[in-house]
Amino acid sequence: MRTGAGGKSGGSIGYTLGNILLDGVLLLLVLLGTMSSFVSAYSIRPAPELFVCCAGLSVVFTVAFVLPRRRWIPLLILGVGYALFVWHRWEEIKAGAFAVYADIVNLLAKQLHITEPIALPSKLTPQKWDEVQIFFLIMAAALLAFMLGWAIVDRHSTCLTIVLTLAPLMPALLANVLPWWPAFMATTACWLVLLLTSLLRGTSANGLYRFAASALLGCAALLFLLSVCMPQADYRHPAWANEAYACLTELGSRIVSQLTRNSAVSYTLPGSSATVSSSMTVDLASAGPLQYTGDTVLRITAETPGRVYLRGYAAARYNGTSWLQLSDEEYQSFSQMFDTDWRGINQPAYFPFFTNTLSTPPYSIDIENIAAPRSCVYYPSQLIPSSGDGTVNNASFVRDIYLSPYNGARTYTFYYYPPDELLRGTESRMHEVEETEMAYRYFVYQNYTDFPSDFLDNIAPWLQEAEQLSRDYSPSVESIPEPYRERVAAAWKVAYMLDVTTEYDAETPTMPQGADFVTYFLTQSRRGYCMHFASAATLLLRSMGIPARYVGGYAATMLEPGTFDIPDSAAHVWIEIYLDGYGWHPVEVTPAIREDPVLQDTAAEPLPEESPVEPPQDDTADHTAPEEDADSVPPTEEQVLPQKEEAANLRWMLYPAVLALTAAILVLRRLYLRWLRRRKTQGTDINGSALNAYGYLLPLQPWGLRKNEEVERLAQKARFSQHTLTQDEHDTILRWLEAEELRIDQSLPLWKRLLFRYLFGLH
Repeated sequence: MRTGAGGKSGGSIGYTLGNILLDGVLLLLVLLGTMSSFVSAYSIRPAPELFVCCAGLSVVFTVAFVLPRRRWIPLLILGVGYALFVWHRWEEIKAGAFAVYADIVNLLAKQLHITEPIALPSKLTPQKWDEVQIFFLIMAAALLAFMLGWAIVDRHSTCLTIVLTLAPLMPALLANVLPWWPAFMATTACWLVLLLTSLLRGTSANGLYRFAASALLGCAALLFLLSVCMPQADYRHPAWANEAYACLTELGSRIVSQLTRNSAVSYTLPGSSATVSSSMTVDLASAGPLQYTGDTVLRITAETPGRVYLRGYAAARYNGTSWLQLSDEEYQSFSQMFDTDWRGINQPAYFPFFTNTLSTPPYSIDIENIAAPRSCVYYPSQLIPSSGDGTVNNASFVRDIYLSPYNGARTYTFYYYPPDELLRGTESRMHEVEETEMAYRYFVYQNYTDFPSDFLDNIAPWLQEAEQLSRDYSPSVESIPEPYRERVAAAWKVAYMLDVTTEYDAETPTMPQGADFVTYFLTQSRRGYCMHFASAATLLLRSMGIPARYVGGYAATMLEPGTFDIPDSAAHVWIEIYLDGYGWHPVEVTPAIREDPVLQDTAAEPLPEESPVEPPQDDTADHTAPEEDADSVPPTEEQVLPQKEEAANLRWMLYPAVLALTAAILVLRRLYLRWLRRRKTQGTDINGSALNAYGYLLPLQPWGLRKNEEVERLAQKARFSQHTLTQDEHDTILRWLEAEELRIDQSLPLWKRLLFRYLFGLH
């Protein structure tokens, strides 16, 4: 470990050997971690000889770079030998390079769907393919060991080390493929140690060596604990993490939008952002006045005019102040009970299509995500499988909740039928999914029919009034198949009851703290927008025994075919009811739906049904709940979630890891610096200790250090006089140092005090 770039540290030979040993360990860990990460990320067969060579190379280049003089001689010898070996085995190295390149391209082809995979050359057997790969990797490891030896042992450069170790992994990381976690953590620990020791340049070799060794052990232990607490193999981030990620994403998009606009604009309220994300929680308590930026969030190309509902997510549990999704345990219990994996045609999003197949061609729509939350894919209902196995390219269904994107894709093509049109279909293929639908129906009744036990008692006055006002209302459902009429009529009647008793108001303030969202809306405020109407309708239908759920996304009306920009004001919420033997059917329950965005700058036309809240024949709000589905080859439920969430899991682990490591490192660094100062200022050499104490005063000058003539005189005496200071004179300088540090620290605001203590280490 060097005290400065390219210079050897002073001190005893024991500590010099300790520094050399520590540099060698860092080089070994970085080289092994990088090569292990590389072979695991690109699915290359790990060979013991590769890692043995890495260990030997670490020793060789550590020794070569610590030589005090004429190090160029052994390095030149190694370089010439390497060049001769490459020249002698060029064909084998070239074949190995092609084999490694093919694995990288095949990974990108599989993950990103950008090219056809590279096939195994006919002249290479699988065994020979592996052999030339390993040989090439050994040669590449030798070159990498030379560069890392120069970066770590000679230059002690953190940035150069990170660049050299990350560069081979970038294609995999960009394709959301993670390397072997322990190897990546070993490399990360070395990065942190290099960064910390680079902050202490100028420290003695003794102190630097001890600190670096302690930092390496501390970083390794902390990363190990984080890995144990959040194992990569089966870790699924909790609800609070999902919610925090969605909130941060929303906040970031708003800040960017705010900065890029010429004039000030108002932010979208938390409630409206909740209508378009796949957050595990919809915060109803924060649903205040609707405000939008007017920015484009989606761009759609549709061949058929009409109203389109682009579904984002569904929520199941209501707790009075928010909507929640079901827990992993509830889904796992169902999957184990009925041996259901939520994939292919077993996906509940496809049930309506198989129940009532139409002979007419489906509608198609292209959807591009411009600035909408990207945690889910927005798609129309009722969705038709675009592939034989029911998979969606670059996306997969997350159970019956939402459709999750892969690989950062933003553009999708979907096929669908208008909800009312599909509901009236007569050609059934239900036998293909009948068994799965019956099992899922059981799950629906177990999880989408609950409501607060005191709900009906709390809304009794409103319910009595609404029933009286809607006594003469009779929805027209003759065109709907008989098995579904009763429930559709009930949903339309609930929408009518809400229409005649409440008022649509986009300026509705947030509800009082501690109030129940739906109860307050129905019995007191009587004002609200889509979140209020959808929440109330869901609970009212559940109280009638009808499974219902809360659904959010975007909705807008197109008056002609073409390409349209969907603004953020198209964010919307509606409900879905479950029809036995059919599946989820969307219902619009917001009376002000006629005021939703109409594309092509034309006014929206009124709904054609008898009731202002009954859905039009071709424009009904529809959205089926997406579930966990495969990307190209359908895996099992246990396989698809780790594949889909693995890259996100690394990010979720890195966020708390970086924060925890940063905090721990700063605290440990401060403790170390305080210990080092005590040692330097209270040694047996009185004059040297006094000068060290005076040296610690100098960095305080920019922070407002007061001048002390006595301290200046004693420092001059210690530096130039042949006499030794007395203990009292030594203590005078030390007490002044401690008093000034304390005074400056207490006079600073909090953020400067943190910098003063932990970043600059001055107190």
